[in-house]
Amino acid sequence: MKNRTIKAGRLFIHKNGIRAGVTVFLLTLLAACGADDNTPDMPQGDIPLDFGVSVDQAVSRAAETTASSLSSMGVYAYYTGSSNLSTSDKPNFMCNQKVERTNSASPWTYSPVKYWPNNPADKVSFYAYGPYAPKGLNVSGTTQSGPPTMEYTIQGAEADQADLVIAGALPNQTYASNNGKVSFKMFHALTRVDINVTNVDKATGMT
Repeated sequence: MKNRTIKAGRLFIHKNGIRAGVTVFLLTLLAACGADDNTPDMPQGDIPLDFGVSVDQAVSRAAETTASSLSSMGVYAYYTGSSNLSTSDKPNFMCNQKVERTNSASPWTYSPVKYWPNNPADKVSFYAYGPYAPKGLNVSGTTQSGPPTMEYTIQGAEADQADLVIAGALPNQTYASNNGKVSFKMFHALTRVDINVTNVDKATGMT
């Protein structure tokens, strides 16, 4: 588990010289990007952005991230006015914004609070991952156009291994399209790999 790396949309597993590649959909997500108080002036209204999360079920070696156990996530948001999201857009509204809660019954909070555009037809597109900024994760910043990207290297100590979950794009959202609440459907980016080795005595055929 020490040398497993997710990079540019592929999960590579190295074990005793064996290499396997499995394509996975990843966000291009954190390097020079964080909660930014200096985002350009946006035509924000007075209705705050609210968040919700669901997580699909999967089995991984790390402690499994569920909708109840997830307590933090990184959120990217792109304000595009009346236009639809394009690959040339950058995360000008939120860039790896830390969104967190104290427990599963608590609301998601973040600072500074962002608000839906005052023009109800203006659009904001979202991406997210969780948990927020675990060990081994590097992601893109404000200068990257298009979806955020992420590179994650599995840590050697199992206690440091994160069960990463990611949400695909929620493009062109308006307040009216979801009643003001952005609901991310997360899925697991990693999977558990079990390797069983059986030693067979060639002379006796016994294991």
